[in-house]
Order: sequence, then structure tokens, then C-alpha cells
Amino acid sequence: GTKAKEAESAIKNVQSEAQKSATNVTTQLQTKARDLESKAQDVQSRAESAVSTASIQLQMKAESKARELQSKTEQAAFQVQMKAEDKISGIQSAAVGFASSAESQLKSSVQEAEAKIKDVKGKTEACITSANLTLQAKTQEAEESLNKLKSDASEVFSQ
Repeated sequence: GTKAKEAESAIKNVQSEAQKSATNVTTQLQTKARDLESKAQDVQSRAESAVSTASIQLQMKAESKARELQSKTEQAAFQVQMKAEDKISGIQSAAVGFASSAESQLKSSVQEAEAKIKDVKGKTEACITSANLTLQAKTQEAEESLNKLKSDASEVFSQ
């Protein structure tokens, strides 16, 4: 009976030790799990913050690029406009392009006619200007002659 009691007591001891060690392991595992979880959350929040910072930086870069591009586009458009304004108004864009040689010939005839009209108009305006100047000069001469006559006459009468 004593041997049986000793064996039973030994078994109980082993069981109790096993239970203690199981509890210890469980506690350690739980602590490790909590540790890992908090580390994972930390990593996640840092990753989220990095992503958010990166996306803000990207957005700012994109906005700055867009502004730069807009300013370059505006400058280019302005230069094009200036060049276009510098060109003679009568010249039409080559982009219009004519469908056939007949239309092309018609265009050159029209341009020739326009050039001739401009030329004639220019010459006419020059003639008119010159005639006006001549008229002014003659009028002035006539007025001066008249004034001289008047002053001569008044001298004659005053004597």
C-alpha cells in the first residue's frame, strides 16, 4: 500500500509541476503575443504616417509641376500670340490648306488682288496726302499774298 501511495503522490507532483509550467508557458506566450501586437500596430501606424507624408509630398510636387507647366504653357501661348500679331494680318494660317490646286490658284489670285488693292489704296492715300499738303501750302501762300496785299493797301491808304 505504501508503494501505491508514493506512486500516487509522485504522479500528483508531476501533474502539479506540469500544470505550473503550462501556466507559465501560456503567460509567456500571451505576453509575447501582446508585445508583437503592439509592435505590429506601431509599424502599421508608422507606415500609415509615411504613406500620408509621401502622398502629401507627391500632391505638392504634382501641384508645383502643374503650376510650372501652366506658366510655361501661358508663356508659349503668349509668345505664339505675339509672333502671330507680328505677322501681316493678310497672311492666313497654312493649316487652312486647300483641297485642290484650283482653290490654291484662286487663293493666290485673291492675294494678288488684295495686294494690288492695298498698293492702289496706299498710292491713293499718298496722292490724297500730297494733294492735301499742296492744297494747304497753296492756301497758305494765297493767305500770305492776301495779307501782303491788305498791308500794302493799308500802307497806301494811310499815306
